[in-house]
Amino acid sequence: MFPAKKLLSSTPPFALQFGKYLICGGTAFTVHWTIVNILGHTLSPAFDESLGDELRFRRSAINNTVAFFFSNTVAYFLNVRFVFQSGRFNRKTEVGLFFLASAIGFFPALYSLDLIIRTFSLNTHIANIGFPAVAAIGNFFARKLLIFRR
Repeated sequence: MFPAKKLLSSTPPFALQFGKYLICGGTAFTVHWTIVNILGHTLSPAFDESLGDELRFRRSAINNTVAFFFSNTVAYFLNVRFVFQSGRFNRKTEVGLFFLASAIGFFPALYSLDLIIRTFSLNTHIANIGFPAVAAIGNFFARKLLIFRR
């Protein structure tokens, strides 16, 4: 038996599922981060420290909101394909619940953005890394327990 097959066969199902979730989430994060950076350096500049904390926060919030819709769409398709099994609800309800669960995680993440930028005056890049990281764990359990069959 190949070492990878042996490792996978001895890995508990939850750990394997969470590992796949993290890989799919990493892909969605890359989409999110790319969009935030493109917007933050072009249409809605948010990375220049001379802009001040208030303007950097506002623009970062806008950029993250736009990126949320794209990265969440990628996350949905990857989660359905590789992590969870559809079928608990019809497709429209499932997509709606998926986005709702993500939106619920969006607000604590938005608060972390506010905290990092306006309260601690830290770098916008640090804030934008913390943003999706805060939402990821809550989203996994909401999706696993409330939306999908497994």
